[in-house]
Amino acid sequence: MPGSWTWQENRYAWRPGFWAEGQPGNQLVPAHYQWTPRGYVYIDGYWDYSVERRGVLFSPVYFQPSVYGRRGFSYSPSLAINLAGFMNHLFLRPSYGHYYFGDYYGANYSTYGFYPWFAYGTSGYGYDPFYARQRWHHRRDNGWADRMESDFHRRRDHEEARPPRTWRVQRELIASGRSNDPDLVVAQPYDEVLKAQESRTRFQAVNEAERQRLAQQNRDVQVFREQRQKIETDAGAAQPDQVRRPARVKLPRSPVVARPADQLGPDHVVPQRHQAPEPDLKVEPKPRQPRGESGARGRSQRESGGNSPGGSQNKPQGDSQQQPQGGSQGRSGKKSKG
Repeated sequence: MPGSWTWQENRYAWRPGFWAEGQPGNQLVPAHYQWTPRGYVYIDGYWDYSVERRGVLFSPVYFQPSVYGRRGFSYSPSLAINLAGFMNHLFLRPSYGHYYFGDYYGANYSTYGFYPWFAYGTSGYGYDPFYARQRWHHRRDNGWADRMESDFHRRRDHEEARPPRTWRVQRELIASGRSNDPDLVVAQPYDEVLKAQESRTRFQAVNEAERQRLAQQNRDVQVFREQRQKIETDAGAAQPDQVRRPARVKLPRSPVVARPADQLGPDHVVPQRHQAPEPDLKVEPKPRQPRGESGARGRSQRESGGNSPGGSQNKPQGDSQQQPQGGSQGRSGKKSKG
């Protein structure tokens, strides 16, 4: 786990990184800071489910405003992303703090800051919880990392090896018999997901009472979001010469909370919290480097060819304090939190 800066008494102190034992079916998200209008919120490290245990990731869909703006419009998803191939086409954009999946293999995407997930995880620039978990999962396979990199280069150099961008293209590809590569099956009908025997996700019909409860919860979430936005915007901007210090704020209770651990099944019990080392007060904080200088170096490296996508020396440029979040984003720009 990477180190992080934490507030101690009257200053920030460095908490060193440490090793944590991997847990099957779970991945460890490191401590990080999340931006809000009022300031950055410190989120300590925590255990989360691995990707395949987080439920169903439905395919991104793009609607014209004339469609979703109609009175009474509703949409029920019918396509789910194939998680077996999801990790093979995963990318990061560190400056935006998001994951992306799909065909981002073109050279123009690296110009805009898209990097294959394994390149970020192995560059030493930052920590990627997805990569760390997969690397631990394949710890007995010495050739796994090399295959991930070689597959990326193959798809980058051969457009026909890249995943289809739309459902129509995927159906045409399968019907033509031009490829038997399972990694090209990006999505599958929801009905097939229901029938899949190897799936760990089980579905059940929702009765009317449950529908009403979910609808009410959705309204409660909207109220909670408005309350949180008001708290953020009412904080007010600090004066230029005012020293900013961390503050504790009482927030409204979220309507979406997890059940107590004793009410969870054996497959859903969260691993014990890791023991992080104490902050080292001997390490003095230093001013952050302006983003413009870092971006300029990044551009010069790309122009000189010293920062080729997917290489072992691939070090993304940007804000070193930003950690990628556990979300994913499709080509349409629709995000789905992991």
